[in-house]
Formats: sequence, structure tokens, C-alpha cells
Amino acid sequence: MAKHLFDRRVLLVTGKGGVGKTTIAVGLAIAARNRGLNVLLVQLGRADNVGPIFNKVIPTYKETQVESGLSVMIVEPYLALHEYLVKSLKVRMVVDWFLENRVIQYLTQAAPGWRELITIGKIWQLEQMTVGYQNKPKYDLIVVDAPATGHGISFLRVPSIILNTLKFGPVRQHTMAVQKLLLDSSRTLLLGVTLPEEMPVNEVVEIVQAAKKTLHIPYGATIVNAFTPPLADKKTRALIEKLRKNKTAMAALSKAVPGGTEPLLAALKARDARSEMSQTYLAETKKRIGGVILTVPHFPEMEHDRESMEQIAAVFDGQIERGRR
Repeated sequence: MAKHLFDRRVLLVTGKGGVGKTTIAVGLAIAARNRGLNVLLVQLGRADNVGPIFNKVIPTYKETQVESGLSVMIVEPYLALHEYLVKSLKVRMVVDWFLENRVIQYLTQAAPGWRELITIGKIWQLEQMTVGYQNKPKYDLIVVDAPATGHGISFLRVPSIILNTLKFGPVRQHTMAVQKLLLDSSRTLLLGVTLPEEMPVNEVVEIVQAAKKTLHIPYGATIVNAFTPPLADKKTRALIEKLRKNKTAMAALSKAVPGGTEPLLAALKARDARSEMSQTYLAETKKRIGGVILTVPHFPEMEHDRESMEQIAAVFDGQIERGRR
């Protein structure tokens, strides 16, 4: 079982596009909330991919509670920049004029790295938020649906690039606090999501290598999504093979089942092929990455809805060890 994954403050979920990264992030958030934690799920950009799951519209750049103990926020870089400048300059009118200026807009479009830095900075600020006279963290856990692999790596590299470039000033001080959060294994973990297929596994290997050699961000676990386990154990499989060789039994079954046995045998063959591929790439993941590996089974009737997310949360609950909270 994965040890104390939910004892961290921030989980950064990344992987190749199309592997179900958002679905996994939502499942993790619900699983943590079901254990009594107050959880914030962070999406990056403007697209609301989470709201429809909870039958809600999530406004951009506003913490929105979708269920008890579970909130969602869509972090958009320009709005994060606006907030940062207002807090720094103290005059909203000046900031509005500054950001509406066409020359400034052009420069911000061309300037590399600021979107990533201001976005990670917002995640840091959310992690720092407290409530009550005891100054308890507002959120026990923040799950970040981070960018896909290529962009995700460059996204997480920006703070170190800024620190290597700027030797003094408030931006450097702020970036140091952000980088401290990213590198602290007691607060932050990077999670890689893959499918049991060659290219997604290769991309997670790339994530792990970058985490160790370039980013130096602690890597927590690999999540193999849409994993197809064997349909039956060895004993049951032997009985199935015995049945297939019994001509009398197969003839009776063909008459009893609408459409005959051919569709059933074709489905069994397809299922066996998916299972074999899943086993192969799970072994590949263990060999090339190792560490903690979680598997989320392939759900044939999976929908992008709340009920399906609860199924995934239940899977995580069975694989993630209960920690200190």
C-alpha cells in the first residue's frame, strides 16, 4: 500500500495527455475528502473540466465548494498576476491600467516563464492559507491537476530557472518560498499517471527521471489507469478451457445464449488481450520506475460523472495507507 500519501499538503498529478489525469485527480480528491480531510482540487487554465462531474459551474479563479469538505478552484495566470500586483502595489486602478495596456499585454504574451511562476505561486499561497485563531491550514490537502508531461516538466522547472537568473529582489524571495514547497517531501509529492501502454509508460519514465535529475521534486507514486486484471484465476480458467473443449456443452450454450457463443468467445479473447497487455506494461512500470505503484481498473461503463468518480475513490481508499490524519 502507498504510505501516508494523504499526509502531504500538495499532490501534483501529471502524465501524458489522454491518460485520465483529471479523472485520477478528482478520484484522489474525493478519496481524501472521504477520510475526513478538507480538500481543494486545483485545475489550471480556464477550462472547467470538473464542474460537470458535480453538476456545478466552477467560476474561474474562485474557490468553490462543490461538496462538504471538497472545493475546486480554476487558476488562471492573468488573474493570478492581477491578484499578485494588487497586493504588491496596493492600488487596483493602477494594476487594471497596467494590465489593459496593449504594450504590456504583448510583453506578457512574449515573456517566458511568468505564467508558470505565478501559477505555482498561487498554489503556494493556497497552501499557506490559514483559518481560525489557531491558524490551522484552510485546506488539509491540495490536489493539483497539473499540465501534461512535456509542459508539466517545464512548468515545474520555472522556479529553479528564476532563482538561477535573479540574485536579489522580492520576486526572488517569493520564488524561494515556492521552490521550498516543491522540494519538501513532507509537504509535496509528484504523481505520474499512465495507461498500460508503451507511450504513456515512456512518458512517466521521463517524468521520474526529470523529478530526480532536474526538478529534484519528490516523486510519490505511479498510477496505472484503466488496468485490466485477468478475468479469472487459474482454477476458473482451467474450467473455462474444459468447457470450450466440450462440444456438447458448447452446443447447448450456443442455443441458450442469444447470438450464440461466437460473440462471447470474441469478447473473452479481447478481454484476455487487454489483460495480457496490462500485465506486460505493469511489469515494465515496476522494472523501469519501481517504488509505489497504484492500479485503477478499467471500468467498461465508466462515465465522467460523480458515481464513477466515487468508484475510483474507493479504489484509492483500498490502496493508500491511512496515515497520521
